[in-house]
Amino acid sequence: MVCSPVTQKWSAFGSAFVFFVSGIMLIFFWSNLVDSFLHEEFILSPNSYQYKYWMETPFDINMEVYIFNWTNSEELSKKGTKPNFEQLGPYMYAARNSRANVVFNSNKTVSFNTVRKFWFVPEKSKGSLDDRITIMNPIVMSMANVAKKEHHLIQRGIHYFMKEFNTTLAETKTANELLFEGIDDVLMELAEKLKMKTFTIPYDRFGFFYPRNGSASYDGNYTMWTGEDDIQKTGIVSEWNFKNYSDSYSGDCGRIDGSTGEVWYPVKNSKTISIFVPDMCSVLTLEHQGSRTSNGIEGNVYVATDKLFDNGVKYPETACFSPNEVLPSGVRDISKCKYQAPAYISLPHFYLADESYRNDISGMKPDPENHKIELIIEPTHGMPVEAYIAFQANFRITQVKGISMFENLKDMMVPLLWVKVAVRVPDNYAFLIKLSLSAGAIGQWIGYVFIFLSIVLFLLGVYLELRMRQISMKFTL
Repeated sequence: MVCSPVTQKWSAFGSAFVFFVSGIMLIFFWSNLVDSFLHEEFILSPNSYQYKYWMETPFDINMEVYIFNWTNSEELSKKGTKPNFEQLGPYMYAARNSRANVVFNSNKTVSFNTVRKFWFVPEKSKGSLDDRITIMNPIVMSMANVAKKEHHLIQRGIHYFMKEFNTTLAETKTANELLFEGIDDVLMELAEKLKMKTFTIPYDRFGFFYPRNGSASYDGNYTMWTGEDDIQKTGIVSEWNFKNYSDSYSGDCGRIDGSTGEVWYPVKNSKTISIFVPDMCSVLTLEHQGSRTSNGIEGNVYVATDKLFDNGVKYPETACFSPNEVLPSGVRDISKCKYQAPAYISLPHFYLADESYRNDISGMKPDPENHKIELIIEPTHGMPVEAYIAFQANFRITQVKGISMFENLKDMMVPLLWVKVAVRVPDNYAFLIKLSLSAGAIGQWIGYVFIFLSIVLFLLGVYLELRMRQISMKFTL
């Protein structure tokens, strides 16, 4: 059935009107509607996309562990001999993070614990968990460190106890024991018997990641902003273990701030970003260094600089990380955070650190590409696109009078292990990020297409009207 010319004309004008109004709506209002929708999806609320992504990591996170094997432990007493360390690994682990004890608070914050689960991936590892590795005994060094502040009689008691049990500074254990299984040590029993108040390791054995695997309490309890009332506060930690400051540092160095590293705010104009790290009881600040495209998404690049682990040597504002002693730049004292163990954090192989740390030992080969910290964050919505995180755990050796094995040692920093975590957003999530970035523009372009169609249809209506008049005039004549 063919429509009449009148029907065709009004259909063209009517369609032109609908397309014109729809186009105007899309051009002027679509972007705001998309922004409003995405705001609800990128804040932390029980029904948001961000919440589902945050509650349980939907993909594996690769963690590479490298352990430093002490190759010349028998030569330590020889004058002028430097300890030599050989890097072993990587021992590859896959990890998944999830949340427990999640409570949304009335002040637009959410409290929670993080559960981290790890499993060994032998096919991607260079070495076995049965590899026997010699390190400087962390328990012995921790005991000696706290003994410096104890009474002389306590120091002598520790000395004789170590001799009785043939305790040495060198400890040879399997990779598995050093990492997740843990080591039984009689010194931990001794500390408990001697009632040493400053030796307060709350575990029954020592391991670099013991008892982290599957624990909901190891990282502590966080409270962070959901972003509901201010999108620029999304993911920022406001309290850790129910305090807004860390007891390990004073002043600004003890403030609880920054992201957990998984949920971010829009970083469009941020010259620096901060991450709160519970293993350090403090914040790490990275600096903006241009932009880069990763997986088709352009993001702001944030990197570690020599300011990250400075101690007031180059940047006065970092002096509160080393209040009692000005250490050369490049390490952070985390002894108060780690139960008075002489623990220090640096970049791997003392990259970006004062050269004195590398000169005291041998085997360090800093590599700017492999030992860096770098985050790429999509700036509009604050979505992490790529992360490359690397840290090294070190212990400090100092002379301790009264304990023979420490009386003639040189003060130095010794590396134990370093860890690298590399994450790149999977293709399916990258697609969603790109879609969220282009949704506003797509809607506006559709609006322009609708305007164009409305003009075409309007002209078609005019043409039909003129044709009808022409036909009408012929019949009149």
